[in-house]
Amino acid sequence: MDDKLQRRVDQYEMVTADIQFENRRFEDATYSVTDQEWFRHSLKSEEPQWFKVSAFPVGERRSIAFAGPIDVHQKR
Repeated sequence: MDDKLQRRVDQYEMVTADIQFENRRFEDATYSVTDQEWFRHSLKSEEPQWFKVSAFPVGERRSIAFAGPIDVHQKR
């Protein structure tokens, strides 16, 4: 299995009061959300929290995220 990271990019077109899927492409990537400190911290917490986020797949940008753990079938 190839461990190469890829990013999926979906494009949508505005149609009357809605959106419509137009195109999907995959690009090579180096970004992984699981490598981000805020993501790892949110998995360990019991409640959602606000985080300062600056690293994104398309580069550095200032932002905040509200993230917390989600358990499905007793597995985080």
